[in-house]
Amino acid sequence: MRNEPSILGYALIFCFVVAAVLGASMLFAGVFAPTQSPAEPYDATAFDESVRSVPLDASGDIDPDVDAENSGTVLIDTAHGNQFDREDILPLIEALEQQNYTVRFHSGGELETALAAADAYVVIGPQQTHSVDEVATVESFADSGGRVMLFGEPDRVLLVSDGFGVSSIRERTTLSGLGGAFGMTFDPQFVYDMERNDGGYKQVIATPTDTTDISSEDGIVLSIPGEVRSESGTVLLESSETASRAGAAENRVHSLAVVDGNVLAVGDSSFLGVTRYNIGDTNEFIALLVEFAVSGDRETTEADETGDTGDSDAGDGTEGEDGADSEEPVPPEEPDDPEDPDDPEDPDDPDDPEDPDDPDDPDAPPEEE
Repeated sequence: MRNEPSILGYALIFCFVVAAVLGASMLFAGVFAPTQSPAEPYDATAFDESVRSVPLDASGDIDPDVDAENSGTVLIDTAHGNQFDREDILPLIEALEQQNYTVRFHSGGELETALAAADAYVVIGPQQTHSVDEVATVESFADSGGRVMLFGEPDRVLLVSDGFGVSSIRERTTLSGLGGAFGMTFDPQFVYDMERNDGGYKQVIATPTDTTDISSEDGIVLSIPGEVRSESGTVLLESSETASRAGAAENRVHSLAVVDGNVLAVGDSSFLGVTRYNIGDTNEFIALLVEFAVSGDRETTEADETGDTGDSDAGDGTEGEDGADSEEPVPPEEPDDPEDPDDPEDPDDPDDPEDPDDPDDPDAPPEEE
């Protein structure tokens, strides 16, 4: 009877083959591998200490220089898919309210009516464009002395998982139409600075220009800002000359906030948040924004103050169903002579006040854009 090879024998043969293959490969690598010179030791003293990024202190209050007797209304847009919550701009809201200004949020309805009682109009990161009529309304508002403040954001790419993979969605601020009406352009690419930043290259430290009257030592910190340019305006904040624009190789100074007459634009809004408003000298720049918002010369009348502001945080509780103040009831007119009972009523009479399908009904909701 022949002896069959045991399992142990097969295992020994397999180990011998593997060892032979590994030994041959190591010998080949040692003979034919290119020779390398030993790496030079890292010289720690060569590091430039001036490039070190040290986070700035967060301290200070928003203290605008405003006439204490002034009062008015600031209207903040929330009707265009704006990329912020109330908490994201709470320091700005509180600073305005401390100056006796009422802050209202416009979530829908006629913008012209809502702006009638406002002294300033604030638009932050809209994802829906203002219509042609709305742009014309804001232009007229600024021409009459109203203040307009625009806060843009560069494009953002979000990664979304749908269970089958990961896809990207681009969020874009749509201020080209409204900003373009005032000769202002918001760049969709973000600005970064590898040298002058607050602990990270996307936390850009901006410097106030001489036109702002801000004596800043630490600078104003903007998080992932975009460049904003004006055809005829004045630069308020600018980056250092070591800053770059995403996708561009050159380093240069970038304008990050501009003003032209009654319109002010900033390429970021994150600095208005509760965790960022007082980093460095950022609180001083917000104080400048408050001073700008409340220093317009637009006049409002009693009739103007019946505007519909949609979802508002302020109000006296006397608004009607459409947002306007309730009017005094009008007594009914004297009835006409009684009609002939034999004459049937015409159900299609255009004077019938109970027609629910009247297309000219003033209470019908406006069509969405």
